[in-house]
Amino acid sequence: MELFNHIEAFAAQLGDSPWLLVVVLVLAVVDGVFPPVPSETVLITAAVLSAAGTGPHLVLLVLAAACGALLGDLLAFTLGRRVPLHRIPGLRGARGQRMLTRAGAALDRRGATLVIVGRFVPVGRVGVNVSAGVLGYSSARFTLAAGVAAVLWSAYNATIAVGAHWLLGSSPLLAIAVGMLSALLLGLALEAVMRRMEGRRAAERPTVQVRCTSA
Repeated sequence: MELFNHIEAFAAQLGDSPWLLVVVLVLAVVDGVFPPVPSETVLITAAVLSAAGTGPHLVLLVLAAACGALLGDLLAFTLGRRVPLHRIPGLRGARGQRMLTRAGAALDRRGATLVIVGRFVPVGRVGVNVSAGVLGYSSARFTLAAGVAAVLWSAYNATIAVGAHWLLGSSPLLAIAVGMLSALLLGLALEAVMRRMEGRRAAERPTVQVRCTSA
């Protein structure tokens, strides 16, 4: 945690240096496979600095974050593609195969939605992207969905930061805190929606009743 605090402080000190764009991009890439990395926090901090006139150009910042997010998601997807299913405990039996079949069907029906929504949930995005790779989801469809998700994620966090700065311009630290809290609340809300949808689909899944007949 202390290391991440140093990263955030270092990013804030860079100000309008072009290196801040590089830091945002790299952190977004790493965050695609290692969620604890504070990519959202650094992006929001940089966006507040941009709105205050002491940071990088906002459009360049959004593009750098989006490119990093896309590369990170593609990295997670590629890692999933390289995972041999027969070596994963719990997936070698009949039950595991049924789980894979259901997960694959869900990706076929709602793959783009899962990838886009998952981008806003730090742990969820890694799980969705790796699973998509493991299950052989179409590379072209994944790249398109991940690209849309990356742009939306980057633009949303930057917009929240700029809005917080406009409302709380006299207190940049408070604006950063409000921006981070808003992004966190959105991620939690989307995660809750995804869980509720999964629970509803499980409840609606027909059950098989076995009737016993006497001889």
